[in-house]
Amino acid sequence: MDSEREKELYSKVCAASGIKFVAGEASDKTTRLTENDKFSCSLATLLARDDEVVVVMLKVSTNSCTVYIAKNDKWLEDDFTYIDRVKNYLKKISKIAPIPFEVVAAENDDALALLSEAIMYCTVKLKSRINKLKKDIKCQNKYVKSFIDYASIDTKNMDKIETYDLSITCFEYYNENRKQFKDLEKDSATPQFLKKFIGHIRKVGSYYGSWNRIISCACSAKFKILFSHFEVRLLEPKMTEQSIISWEDVIKEFITDHKKYEDFKSVCLNSDYKKDSLRFVYGDSIQLESADIKQTVKLHAEMNILTNKLINKEDKSRAFIGVSKKCCYLCGLYIRFAITKGYVINTSGIHRKLYHLWKFPDTDNAIFNDESLSYMIKNLNQIIRDETEHYTEEKVSPDNLGGSLGSSSHNANQKVRSRLRSLHKLIRK
Repeated sequence: MDSEREKELYSKVCAASGIKFVAGEASDKTTRLTENDKFSCSLATLLARDDEVVVVMLKVSTNSCTVYIAKNDKWLEDDFTYIDRVKNYLKKISKIAPIPFEVVAAENDDALALLSEAIMYCTVKLKSRINKLKKDIKCQNKYVKSFIDYASIDTKNMDKIETYDLSITCFEYYNENRKQFKDLEKDSATPQFLKKFIGHIRKVGSYYGSWNRIISCACSAKFKILFSHFEVRLLEPKMTEQSIISWEDVIKEFITDHKKYEDFKSVCLNSDYKKDSLRFVYGDSIQLESADIKQTVKLHAEMNILTNKLINKEDKSRAFIGVSKKCCYLCGLYIRFAITKGYVINTSGIHRKLYHLWKFPDTDNAIFNDESLSYMIKNLNQIIRDETEHYTEEKVSPDNLGGSLGSSSHNANQKVRSRLRSLHKLIRK
């Protein structure tokens, strides 16, 4: 591939993310999700810990299933152990399928062990989301009070709340108010605080909800054969060092007049939001004139699966990529290009953040690489051109994928809550 054009791409990714950290339009739109799609989303949620992003894609044949998993960071020994245990739990549960979810929730030790281990594996991220919810609870309004009453929360002793207990409660509460919450999240008149509060409830509940969905699948006759013959393939993360040209050189491609360039730079440096973005990209000293800066770029997990398991194999059958966090703007842009070439790709949604350490995917198809590179550069040019002509400021934080919701049986959820409580008491002794 043309190294100069790649350098141009990476330089413009950095320049664009420094002045327009959010770009395009966020989207939750997907085609109607199949049970396989929901399983992929749920598994991705339970495999992502700390700040990791995990993606899952299922390829199903007549009597078997291959689960492809990728993440942005290196695989650790703990990851291998945990994933292997998840696989074995699902295989064991599927052997007794078909069986009602309520029976498994009340009696099956493997299902309970999977939930307990999943919560432990994801504990850092889950506790971070719980802490955000706790902050929301301190700002009381009618919606917060309704949740406090429903969850029987003692606001003076919130540190005593069990993580698994709160996840189950949030799952049930969100399920019961799903339509109202979705309407509020879509309504532009809804206060930002309330949208975040609803999002925090959904995300905390997603851990129990994801387990619920996965176990529901394992209990069904449809998944019995697939789970008894499924393989897990972990894709290795990819990263490389890439040099970029200066921010000044990129911007001067769009603002040729030196005075206007200086005015634009001054506007950016006098905006706290843009200045923070530029500092994040170009270092604490904001080296806007420095040439040949080197950065380590990472291939995003969804791009890893897309290129290695679909494009390189010229597989244009329907594919769904379940993500633990919505695809970033650049991943969404690349997927959009792939769709124009006949690939049928669906994901769980796209947010608008533009990450400057994004790695361009290299496929085995030189023509595809060249055309996709031109497509990405063209769109980045438009972002930079719009921003240099119309100085704007926007603050948006991407949503994390909440995961799929499974059985809403209150009795079954209460049995799981009770069994987990007993299990954790034994562990503490």
